[in-house]
Amino acid sequence: MKTINVIGAGKLGLTLARLWQLKKVFVVQNLMSREFSHAQKAAHLVTGATAVESWGELQSADFWLLSTVDSQIVSVAQNLAKSGLLRGGDVVFHCSGVLSSADLRSQLPEQVLVGSVHPLKSFAQANVAFDTLGGTFCVQEGDRAALELLGPAFEKIGALIRSIDPQSKVLYHTASVMVCNYVTALMEAGLLCFEKAGLSREAVYPMIEPLVRETVNNVFKYSTTQALTGPIARGDVDAVKMHVKALDTMPAPVKDIYCQLGLLAVDLSRAQARASEADLGRITQVLSA
Repeated sequence: MKTINVIGAGKLGLTLARLWQLKKVFVVQNLMSREFSHAQKAAHLVTGATAVESWGELQSADFWLLSTVDSQIVSVAQNLAKSGLLRGGDVVFHCSGVLSSADLRSQLPEQVLVGSVHPLKSFAQANVAFDTLGGTFCVQEGDRAALELLGPAFEKIGALIRSIDPQSKVLYHTASVMVCNYVTALMEAGLLCFEKAGLSREAVYPMIEPLVRETVNNVFKYSTTQALTGPIARGDVDAVKMHVKALDTMPAPVKDIYCQLGLLAVDLSRAQARASEADLGRITQVLSA
């Protein structure tokens, strides 16, 4: 089997290392992290892997995963280039969604293959990610020779591979953040309003879970246009006015979220063609005031 070293033993790096070791895709040799204790904890979960503290302790490897935070990837690549460990044909890759393989190419010797494979997944808990990575879409770009090796390695642990133009990667990652991280932030905005209305989070969670899940299911079953319901879908100007007035009691970002998303909802409502154009025009004025 080919060998791999993992630089950055966080949730993502640990999840991939454990799965590759379990599925006998790679021999995981060394784990290194900014905090040595993190590498040690990770090594306990990856049979045969060794935690190291310094570049001098690392072995040469066929593959190198740089799974640090995005802001450290370039500097780690620089250190790897200086280490003297890289050989022609070695594959160096990262899993950043916003950086491209070009960020590695600019730092590494020409004879080294570079790539990027971004799992479109939330790594909130490492144990959960380990059990659920199968079926995750992973978006790749980089040297063709690198991707011909990396794609199968990810597929063997259950990933579904898609390719992207590296020039579009930042916008792709922006979209990913909006449909994942910003959904979380939107839920927080709603929970703040519920609390202001006198309902505790503990009471609200079971109340809204069916509503949230049904809404998400409708988006994927029908489309965003057909899934839209509520006052803007109906063209209910008075209800929107009352909402905006009530949000005067909330922090400014919460009101801004309501109004800005409301303007997008107007476009969806217009596409539904249920509400009158006159009512949608008045709603737009309310939301833009």
